[in-house]
Amino acid sequence: MADSRPRSTSVVPAGIDRLVALAAGDRRFRVRLFADRERAARSAGVRLSETERALLLAIPDEQLLAIIEAVPEARAARRSFLQSAAAWACGLLGGAALVTTAGCPPPATAGERVDRPPPPPTGSRPDVPPPPPPKPEEPKEAPRGAGADTGIRADIPPEKGG
Repeated sequence: MADSRPRSTSVVPAGIDRLVALAAGDRRFRVRLFADRERAARSAGVRLSETERALLLAIPDEQLLAIIEAVPEARAARRSFLQSAAAWACGLLGGAALVTTAGCPPPATAGERVDRPPPPPTGSRPDVPPPPPPKPEEPKEAPRGAGADTGIRADIPPEKGG
């Protein structure tokens, strides 16, 4: 459904645009805005420049109401949707926090194992020190005449009796 209201092509200062959008989406804020415009802007956290402040105070109530009512409904509906979504999110988070801290017993299992003690270790045992490494063997002396040293050597005297 197309919006049949005329749209203004004039540029609205950012602070006033923000206040108009808030008033279009929130009836309580609209009442506060018409009661005291400066206080409503401060309470909404909207900072107005001196020019914006002067414009806001100079606009007649009828004209301000017409500007607010000319805001497309999509902006107002979006604000209402976001308020509703934020309320739901807070409720769900609060409920989750209550469930986890309300003193409920923990679940029987975490779902990944049965309720039995673990079997005793059969493999590596960190409480038993490892055996010492074997000592290297002393090289055994080969009998004379065996191996590569079978020839006559001038530096070794011949054995007696043989």
